[in-house]
Amino acid sequence: MFGLGLPEIIIILVIFFVLFGAKRLPQIGEGLGKTMKELRKIRVRKTRRKRKKKPIKERFEFGFEGRGRKDSRIKGSQTD
Repeated sequence: MFGLGLPEIIIILVIFFVLFGAKRLPQIGEGLGKTMKELRKIRVRKTRRKRKKKPIKERFEFGFEGRGRKDSRIKGSQTD
C-alpha cells in the first residue's frame, strides 16, 4: 500500500485528528466514501459504453492480424 507501514499510517491519522478534530473526521470519511463510490460508478459506466460500442465480432476476436505480430499457433501452424 504505497510503501506505508503502520507507524506512518498512525502519524498521518494523528495529524488528521489534530487538524480537523474528532467531530469532523466522520464527516470527512463519509465524504471520501461517497466520492469513491461515485468514481467507481463512472468507471463502470464508461467500461459498459466501450463494450456496447465495439461490435461483437471485435470483442471476441483473438487473432493477431493487423497488429504486427506473428504467432505460429494461430495460422499456418500445421505442417502437412
